[in-house]
Amino acid sequence: MRVLIVIDPSYNLSWVNRLKKELELSDIEVSVLHKQVNGKKLNHSVFKSIIDLFDKIFNTIPAWNFNLKQNLEEVENQHSSPDLILNLTEPSISKSLNALYKATVLDVFANKMPLFHPLVGINTIAKESKNIFIQLRITTANRQEFYQVASLPFKHSWGNIKSRIFSRSIVLILRYIKGFPKLSDLQISSFHPINRISLQTKIQTLFVLFKSNLKRLIYRQQWFLSLTNKSTGDTTFVRKKNHVLADPFPIKRGDKTYVFLEEMKFGDAYGHISYFEVNNNSSFETKKVISENFHLSYPNLIEIKNNLFIVPESFYQGIRFYKCVNFPNVWKLDKVIFEDKLCCDTNIFHFENRWWLMTTMVDYTFAPHCDDLYLFYCEDINVDNWTAHPQNPVVSGSDNSRNAGKVYIKNGRLFRPSQYCVDRYGKAYKINEIILLNENDYREETVKIVNPKNGNIGTHTYNESEEFILEDHLNFQARWK
Repeated sequence: MRVLIVIDPSYNLSWVNRLKKELELSDIEVSVLHKQVNGKKLNHSVFKSIIDLFDKIFNTIPAWNFNLKQNLEEVENQHSSPDLILNLTEPSISKSLNALYKATVLDVFANKMPLFHPLVGINTIAKESKNIFIQLRITTANRQEFYQVASLPFKHSWGNIKSRIFSRSIVLILRYIKGFPKLSDLQISSFHPINRISLQTKIQTLFVLFKSNLKRLIYRQQWFLSLTNKSTGDTTFVRKKNHVLADPFPIKRGDKTYVFLEEMKFGDAYGHISYFEVNNNSSFETKKVISENFHLSYPNLIEIKNNLFIVPESFYQGIRFYKCVNFPNVWKLDKVIFEDKLCCDTNIFHFENRWWLMTTMVDYTFAPHCDDLYLFYCEDINVDNWTAHPQNPVVSGSDNSRNAGKVYIKNGRLFRPSQYCVDRYGKAYKINEIILLNENDYREETVKIVNPKNGNIGTHTYNESEEFILEDHLNFQARWK
């Protein structure tokens, strides 16, 4: 396959080179066609001064006046005719490119703004929304198709947003070219590109940046837990001063319920795994049980042949199994799988004579780590011969991919909690019913979305025990408290 990337020299060439390298690793022939815009080089350092923000150059997308037939001759003289054109110039020329080159044309947008626009992503900040939607527009001789996927940056900064836009765009482009099996799930009817940034949007951007930075100086975010008694409906909140408590996973032993969780003291570099007991006289005092020189969270509890394991998120350290030696205090590392992968919030469960592993995994080194759910299966978990599901990633988008608790069975139906990261990380969670799960197909449908309550700004974990419903919640805490 031959791909032609059409850009102007002022574009983000480092991003284009990363895309080119990934394509070439897949034995795809890549050509890059550089074009000037009216002989001028666009300025990407928009915020180097406030004056630049209001400069006329950012009010319009420059006109593309180059001769398409001349470009066709240049390409044919240097390279073979392309099978696909990635148009990183003015979107209005895509149909002309298709007609002249007889090739499919792919345009990329971020929140409806063309990817090459100098202010791409700025409308995300102006709306006080950190969520990004990457759109693809496919132009062929007969029709146009549109696809969209959500992505989420973790910092409310334009630099972070642009970095996420470029990274997520590469992933989506590669999947389209390689034939992503679940691409149809991302298809939308259409959208109208945004070609201008208004003065109001620029002013709103400056105001939002000022307000968000001021808020960070005064407050910090704190996660805490809640336990709701299923019989009485009473809710107890578990907080610890100057600590993060999140990702509660319960287990019943005798007449006691134990809750394992992520705990991190403000100022520490990494979180660790702790637990507390729940009983009539419980003080919810946490005790540390697993710590490493890297971050640990999401302590999923799994029983395998009468042995109990904690499989926490360890991010860059693969998927680690800690075996219980003396419950609940002593755990020993037993094995590590997927050591070369970045995996987040892993669920492992047994269903219909197979073990299933669900994790948010990065398939490219630069890809967002909150956007794609991967599925694997095996018959013997002790052998660890995991087979990747042919529809991977089985779920895409930061609005539904990342796990938010154990997969569970209720009234004979299989459910998966997932994080709903629209506008912010951990904003809410969804409950999804798994409709179809086998070695060839995966389907789920969202049953409900649970938003934060009581003035909280986030919730991203849901688990149940025999007696309790456990959730975590996010709110602001004044830095002087």
